[in-house]
Amino acid sequence: MIFKRYFIFLLLIVACSVNNDDNETYGINFGSDDGLDIVTWNLEFFPKHQETLEYLLDFIPSINSDIYALQEISNQNEFNKLVNELGPEWVGFRSDDSDYQELSYIVNANFVDIITTPYSILEDQEHFFAYRAPYVLEVNFNETKYIIINVHYKCCGNGTIESDYWDEEYRRQQATYHLKSYIDNNFSNENVVIVGDFNDDISEEVSKNVFYEFLNDPDNYFFTDTYIAEGSSENWSFPSYPSHLDHILVTNELFIDSINTFTIKLDDYMIGGFQKYDNYISDHRPVGINL
Repeated sequence: MIFKRYFIFLLLIVACSVNNDDNETYGINFGSDDGLDIVTWNLEFFPKHQETLEYLLDFIPSINSDIYALQEISNQNEFNKLVNELGPEWVGFRSDDSDYQELSYIVNANFVDIITTPYSILEDQEHFFAYRAPYVLEVNFNETKYIIINVHYKCCGNGTIESDYWDEEYRRQQATYHLKSYIDNNFSNENVVIVGDFNDDISEEVSKNVFYEFLNDPDNYFFTDTYIAEGSSENWSFPSYPSHLDHILVTNELFIDSINTFTIKLDDYMIGGFQKYDNYISDHRPVGINL
C-alpha cells in the first residue's frame, strides 16, 4: 500500500509587467521574500524559436526564483548569452558542452551561495536516464545546505513496465531505483530536492507506477506536486497530451507543515495562449516550489 503525506498546495496564477513587440502583458508573482524558490523547467530543445531568448529574458527575472533547474538545453552559445544578458547576479551551469538535451542550472548568486560546481551522478547507469545523468547542485541558503538534483527521465512508452532493457517504463523504473539508492547512501541526512521532467505520472496504479520506490517510502520521500497530479488537467505541466510530467520530490528533512508547489501557467498571460507559448518557448510549463 502506498501511503501519502499531504501538505498544503497552492496553485499559482502568475503576475509582472513586461511588454513585448506584441504589447503583451504578463503577470507573474512566484518568488518569495524569505524562502528558497526553485523552478524546474523543460525548455524543449532550447532555443526552440529565434525569439525564445527574448521571452526568457522577460520571464526569468519576473518569475523571481532563486534557482532554475532546466532540461533540454541544446545550445551552449545561446545558453551563455541568456545567462550573460540576465545580468551579473546570475550564473549558469550546463552538464556538458554539446548539442544534446543537457541538464542545466541558472542561479541568482545574490541570494544563494554555491558550494561547489554542479556535478553529474550515476553516470554508470545513464542508459536508464536516457543518457542524461542526474545533475547535482549543492547550495547554502540562509545558513542551510540544500542538495538539488535535476533529472530528465526517458520519455514515451505504452504504459506497461516490461522487463526489457530498452523498455521506456522499465528504464524509468530503474532510474528511480538507482536514484533512490544513491540518495539513501550518500545524502541520507541532507535537505534534498529532486526536480525535473520525470516523463511519467506519479498517480498511476502500483503495477504501472515507475516511482513506486519513492512512493512506498513515505517516511522519507514526498512528491510535493501530488495535488497537481491528482487535480484538474488544467493545471498539469504538459497540456498538449495532457499529462503532468514535471515533478518536485523532497526528502523528510524538508517535511514541514506546508510546502507551496505551483504550476506556473505562463501561457495564460500570452496573447495566443498555450499555442503561442508552445511555439515560442516550450511544450512544458514550469513547476516551482517555495521552501
